[in-house]
Parts: sequence; C-alpha cells; structure tokens
Amino acid sequence: MTDADRVVVIGAGIAGASAADHLARETDAEVVVLERAAEPAGETTARSGAFVGFWGHESAATVPLLRYGIRYYGRLLSAAETEPRFVHGGRLRLATTAAGDDAIRTTFESDFNQVIRESTATETATKGAPVQYLSGAALDETLVLPGLATDAVTGALYSPGVGYVDDPAALARAVLERARAAGATVETGTTVTEILTEAGRVTGVRTTDGRRRADAVVAAAGPWNRRLLDTADVTLPVRNTRGPMLVLDTDEHGLPALYHEETGVYTRQNRDGSLFVGHFPGQYENASVLDPDAIGDDVPDARRERSLDAIARFLPGARDATVADEWVGVRTVTPDGDPVIGPTDVDGLSVLAFNANGIQYAPAAGRLVAADVGGFDPGFPTTGVAFGRLR
Repeated sequence: MTDADRVVVIGAGIAGASAADHLARETDAEVVVLERAAEPAGETTARSGAFVGFWGHESAATVPLLRYGIRYYGRLLSAAETEPRFVHGGRLRLATTAAGDDAIRTTFESDFNQVIRESTATETATKGAPVQYLSGAALDETLVLPGLATDAVTGALYSPGVGYVDDPAALARAVLERARAAGATVETGTTVTEILTEAGRVTGVRTTDGRRRADAVVAAAGPWNRRLLDTADVTLPVRNTRGPMLVLDTDEHGLPALYHEETGVYTRQNRDGSLFVGHFPGQYENASVLDPDAIGDDVPDARRERSLDAIARFLPGARDATVADEWVGVRTVTPDGDPVIGPTDVDGLSVLAFNANGIQYAPAAGRLVAADVGGFDPGFPTTGVAFGRLR
C-alpha cells in the first residue's frame, strides 16, 4: 500500500475513524470515509460496552497494541472539548461456585505462571497492568463493594486497569473530527456493495451511488467485513456472536464492572447509576456466521431472564429493577482471539477485524494501516495480528 494516492475507508465506526485519523495525519494520501448509515458510529460502535484497559489475559501480540491505544485515548480524552468521558472503575471476574473458582484460579496461574498456595490468600501479578486473585473469603476484606453479595462469591480476579468510555459513538465522532481537521472526507448514507480488484490489486469500490476509484481500501465495517471481502475473493475466517444488552433503571453504589464466570453475564455501571447488563457466550468455538442485517434489537425473553437471574445472584438490589432499554449488537470473533489487522492477499486491500474488543485496539489498527500506506514503522510488532497468520 506504500505511496497510495487515494485511500477509501469503509465504515465510520471507531475502527474506520481511527484509520482515517492516522492516515490523514501521518500520510499524504487523500482519505475518504464511506459510511452506510445516516450518522457515524451508530451501529456496532454505539452498541459496544466500550471497555478499555488491561484485563490480564492479553496475548504477547496484543499488549503493545493496547499500550498504544491507552496512550492515544489518554491524550484524546484529555482535550477540554472532548464530549465522551472515561470512567475508571476496574473489573471483577466473579465465580459463585467451586468449579467457577477453580476455573479462574487456573486462568490466573496459567496466564501469569504463578501458583496460588493458600485458599484465603490474595495473589497479585502484572502483565501490562496488575491483576489480583481474591478468594471469596478475602474479597470483602480487600475492596469496599456495597451492594455486592460477597458471601455468594467463591473467588474473583480483580483488574484495576479496566475502565470504559461512557459514550462510544461520541468517541468515534471525536476521532472523525480529528481526521476531518487533517483533511479527510467523511460521507454518510453511502453503502459500499463491492470491493473492486484487477490482476490481484484493488482498484476501487462500488457503492449504491456508483464506482469510486481507490489506490487502497481499508475494510473497517465490523460484522459486514466478511461480506465485503468476499466480493474481492478474500476469505476472512471470522465468526460472530450476538451481543444482547439491557439497561436497568437502578441506582446501585459505584462498583467495578462485573463479569460472572459461570454464565458469561457482565455489568457496567453508568454515571447516572443505571446498569448495562450484557452477555458474552464465549469465543470462536461458540460462535457462528451471522447476517448483521438480520439481527433485531429485541433481546430474546429467555436471554433476558437468564441475564437478570444471574445479576440477582450477586447484586440483590437490582433484582426488581426495570429494563429501561435494550438492543442486540453483533460481535466479530477470530479463531485465536487476537485481532486481524493489516494487508490481505489482495494488493492495496487491508482489513480491521477485532475479537469483540474493537474500541481497545482501534487506535493501533489505525496506526498500522497508516504505516502501510506511508511506508514507515508503526512502532510495534505486527506479525501476531497479521492476516496471513490465519491462512
């Protein structure tokens, strides 16, 4: 992609916004962002939990990418005019059964090459940021957690470095404004239907309004990426999971984000006290190929009931909370759990595909595609997230 004159970025969510920002500021290319919706970042990005930080299970390939993203967001969100705010509350991965406690102990020991020697001990390890194992007995003597049923917890992993952006769509818009200020053009209401190639090289895209020439194309369309790459005869080996989200009208005490080991249900508290309640069903082996256009916004009744039942186990105060809002997003998951970022087998065509944590890795992804176009070193290793590793 070196020396590209015109780069078309497909998608104006956080991934496309970051690609446009880095391309516009760090290369001489003409940058055009094409977004199918009427407003940027209104689909996958807006439906995200918007977590950012070190969870503790990051691979060696993704740690430097996450470090870059943390620096990027720290500077961006420090600007006085930036609308979204970062809430730094940490995250607790909770187990409420003996089997669940065994699972998180095993995770902690394998991720950090450490042995938990006493059932009541707390162990802290560092990989990117501190992560602490807390037994159920030690939890309420270590952290102030009003409203949490600590007597039901058999063990927990505490990741203090995790927080979230309270308005992910506003975050993407702020990044797009940086891109515009550096010369990028953003067009909404323009649907890309095909990536055009000739003799193994990208030549442009076809939209509902006609053909657009391009020397390089960046596919940053979230769950629509697979469909787009198919038109260029590029197979993107990703699957999808549904991301149901409930907003509970409650006023709990300020707590860390919570993840329930046994059910995959998680919470994130908003600044107004309401709770986001989501569900993560697992990784690639639990995923399937979904059509994002066929997924409605209504959370299935059975899923809603299971999520609310799980929350009631460890947050009794939320038991009678009403559901104020709900939606369903579509996540992308990769075979090895790491992002797929960078050039594909078609010359000039790059893809940004994440493993359900797009907001975390979007800044590094933008930096990487800009380095491809500009012919410079992005400043972090890229082989661990390269498209070719999955071939």
